[in-house]
Amino acid sequence: MTTQTIRPFIGLILAGGDSSRMGADKALLEINGETLLQRNIALLKRIGAADVFISRNDFTEGSLPDIYPHHGPLSGIHSALFQSNLYHLSTPILVLPIDMPLLSEDLLICLVEAGLTMSSPVHYAEHPLPAFILNSSVVREYLETILSDVTAARPSRSVTRFLERIGAVQLSTTEAEKLVNTNTPEQWGDMVNNFIK
Repeated sequence: MTTQTIRPFIGLILAGGDSSRMGADKALLEINGETLLQRNIALLKRIGAADVFISRNDFTEGSLPDIYPHHGPLSGIHSALFQSNLYHLSTPILVLPIDMPLLSEDLLICLVEAGLTMSSPVHYAEHPLPAFILNSSVVREYLETILSDVTAARPSRSVTRFLERIGAVQLSTTEAEKLVNTNTPEQWGDMVNNFIK
């Protein structure tokens, strides 16, 4: 399923982690000759993303470095929402983790359409990512406050806590098996051998 009829949104791929448990850059892991990063970019474009940002601190072409480095996924979300381009100022973002190779177009389109219909941030129950996030002053101010506070505890910067604080709606799905993360070589091997064609 693809769509070009929903209102504009920006895709954000979180690909800036150190991949310590995997022992290799997860963004560059390949399936059928295509990296996870390439797969996610193509997926976002197929469902109609007006643009795609890549949260990555290696300063390669197309990467979006964190304004507040070393603070986890919220730093990537913050940087995307604080882009200076006025076109993006009020455009919502769909945030994808780099390590969910089974994500489908239908799952993501459901998030976008639900978020736009309800004018609310949304994610799937028990899975903080992927998430559809409104680009509002409330969300931007919350992120700026949390990330600029040098005394903030690590749990206060979790994606789950962030989504709770901004009132995200949790959706149910019958395809929860497609929301599986791959964080270790063993998980990756199992995923490739048993689920990915």
